[in-house]
Amino acid sequence: MSTHEEKTPAELQHAAERDAQSNINMDDINIPLVAVSVVFFGVLLAVTIAALQAWFYHQQASLRQEQTLARDFAGDDTTKGTDLGILWKMQRMELHDPARAATRPSTSTQPAATPKRIPIDEAIAALVRDGEK
Repeated sequence: MSTHEEKTPAELQHAAERDAQSNINMDDINIPLVAVSVVFFGVLLAVTIAALQAWFYHQQASLRQEQTLARDFAGDDTTKGTDLGILWKMQRMELHDPARAATRPSTSTQPAATPKRIPIDEAIAALVRDGEK
């Protein structure tokens, strides 16, 4: 056969079909590469979410600690602390150490009547003892 021969219509149609089918192999995707990519980005997403959540909770806990840290009663503004922290410290002191709480600085200018103060543990014991009678 020479290269200059004319092709029949059947041969031309067969050649066109063969060319159309040859593109199918070019469009196939690499399944293992896609699977590895999906797993990699899934793990990366999970690690990113866990890291952001840990950072958020750490920031929230440090903010809460800063807001509730008590200062000294003498008005020491050089250390961190808030009014809420001072209030909590005074309340704990009144509950567990009333003798010392009676000597804390007063925020009001009027002298207040000093009630008898006993620790909370003694008060609970007295209530239990009175309830048994």
